[in-house]
Amino acid sequence: MSLDIDIDEGKQFYVSRIEFEGNTITRDRVIRRELMLDEGSVYNSQLWEFSLLRLNQLEYFDPLKVDQDSEAHQDPDAGTVELLLKVKEKGKNSIGMNAHQRPFRRIHRRQLSTNNFLGSAKL
Repeated sequence: MSLDIDIDEGKQFYVSRIEFEGNTITRDRVIRRELMLDEGSVYNSQLWEFSLLRLNQLEYFDPLKVDQDSEAHQDPDAGTVELLLKVKEKGKNSIGMNAHQRPFRRIHRRQLSTNNFLGSAKL
């Protein structure tokens, strides 16, 4: 007995463009460094999902979901796909203040902290 199996994986698509929408503080390069896909690389939906998981771990944005927060526009004639990622930034800053008094002395402390200073956080 002989068995022949032909598998057609279909046409490969290449990433032509990756755009971001809604990042008002975080710079594009901070987002791009977490992506497992680059412009010009072969499109792989699993790598795209993994990229969103990596972005979620930064906690700079509200949780990203592939089906709600990203769009993939395919051009079958050119064999390309354009990716759009819609993010919503979380609050990055926190302000704290406390005061206490000791005899003959009053102590005030103020604190401002940010998780992503000027949108260019480094890991």
